[in-house]
Amino acid sequence: MTSQEKKQYLLKYQHLTQEVDRLSDERAQVLARAQKITPTLSDMPKSKSGANRLELAVEDIVENADKLAEKIREMLRAKEEIEQVIDSLEDDTLRRLMKYHYIDGKTWEEVAVKMFYGYQWVCKLHGRALAKLQINRR
Repeated sequence: MTSQEKKQYLLKYQHLTQEVDRLSDERAQVLARAQKITPTLSDMPKSKSGANRLELAVEDIVENADKLAEKIREMLRAKEEIEQVIDSLEDDTLRRLMKYHYIDGKTWEEVAVKMFYGYQWVCKLHGRALAKLQINRR
């Protein structure tokens, strides 16, 4: 596996986290729209072509909640896998560096500050860590 492929694998957790955040925002928007719907009660017959807006809003909320729950499960599985791969590194410094970036989502600049290293040294350590990582895809 090339270094680029390893990076893509390790970034999977961050991508899923972003997708969960997006779905959470979408859920908030759907809930806000649903709260604005005012049902009207009438004894007048309803047309069959026009569906009840409140029912549709509830369906959207349930569908979004299902998608969100599934994406969260996928995200947690990915985090666990990636942490296992990173934990297989023997060097504690490389493990911390990789977790700061790929699990905590810190930029390389933030990792350098956190670890009291220069940016270039962090980049060099990242290259070493990638070279030592063994990723066995399931």
